[in-house]
Amino acid sequence: GTPVILVQICAQPEEELFWSDPDRCHEEENRIAAIRQKVFGISNAVSALYQDLDESSDQIPRMILEEQLEQLNIIQGNCCRLMRSSVLRLEQLKYYQNCEVSGEALFLDRELSNFVESCRMVLGRAIRMTLKTAPHLCIFVHRRRLRVSLLCLILQLRQTMPSASHFTWQAEQQENEAVLRCTAVSDGTEPQSHRHSIPEQLYQTGLRTPEEQVVQHFCRKYHAVLLTSQTDTQAQCTLRFPLHRDIRNLSLESSRREIDDGIFSLYQIFLSDISDYRFY
Repeated sequence: GTPVILVQICAQPEEELFWSDPDRCHEEENRIAAIRQKVFGISNAVSALYQDLDESSDQIPRMILEEQLEQLNIIQGNCCRLMRSSVLRLEQLKYYQNCEVSGEALFLDRELSNFVESCRMVLGRAIRMTLKTAPHLCIFVHRRRLRVSLLCLILQLRQTMPSASHFTWQAEQQENEAVLRCTAVSDGTEPQSHRHSIPEQLYQTGLRTPEEQVVQHFCRKYHAVLLTSQTDTQAQCTLRFPLHRDIRNLSLESSRREIDDGIFSLYQIFLSDISDYRFY
């Protein structure tokens, strides 16, 4: 019998409110462009040095030539790592600005086939990657947003289990959902890299990593759910998508191979901490 007044107040996350200002977004894009310009400048200088080495390789002792090429590979790999922070930040801006996020009907088997093959080209023998997927699983997402999110999942799994040597991707249908599962299995051997060390954090915080934030934005935008689990020998991430049922927007095409193998491809930028890939 007590009268009650209910007041509902709409809330907006602080970060979203911060980035709702177009000037702040544009200033961030200016900073990202400045970083990229400097990285491209370093990379172009490295390419010029490689060209000089290639032209005079007959006059340089093989051992010295290998050492010089190794140094060029180290520089190029660090350029990729420098690029990653700007790519992750720009990826988040896409969601805040609602730019280049419109979904399209994609078949998971085709997308995963291209994705895994591109990863293999960069990872080489550093990590074994296999794929098993059911055909004709259609989801409605943006292609590039999907690829970036899957690369972020690889980094999250690798951080959770640094000794992981085998990644398996599985996609299947469960009722009205497409379930994409990535499992990282460890062989107990700690990774060894001759070119770079794992970056050390100055401070430990409770904030989400940029990779986690990107995946969170992806799930929220495309109505996906992320589940994670871990044991002593394996770590697993599972994405559950609603199946896309609107056949009016679908066209059946023969499977095509699209491998992203550029020096500054997404795969080079995201996987450079894992692989000792040789650019030269």
